[in-house]
Amino acid sequence: MNKIIFLIAFFSCPFVSISLAQTTIEKYCFLKCTGPLGKNNIRIEALYGQEDSFFSFKDSSTVRRLTAVSSYHNLVDAFNYMGSLGWRLAIPPFAAPNSANSVSAIFCFRREFRPEELSEPVANRQN
Repeated sequence: MNKIIFLIAFFSCPFVSISLAQTTIEKYCFLKCTGPLGKNNIRIEALYGQEDSFFSFKDSSTVRRLTAVSSYHNLVDAFNYMGSLGWRLAIPPFAAPNSANSVSAIFCFRREFRPEELSEPVANRQN
């Protein structure tokens, strides 16, 4: 009898842990950096899509914090700031020269959110 109880408990444990796993939704944003990348006077802009499509947050401070990255003027500070918000670099950057000493670079960041942190996308809303 004890063996049967042990076997039932042993084989049901994986199902309990799977059902307790929390679903997350992965979101992406880009940092567009323009200027001489080795200097402290680059222009940084966060590109996160339209707020009313797939990037809507229940807490509007998330978007405010993302757009605040434009106050930084070097990549190190901008990357540290994005890391402090929980964003991680997703893929290698894409860079293209603008002129002899200026470059535009795009860095892709990703972050996982819990469903309750996000608003329902417009496509799923019922009128």
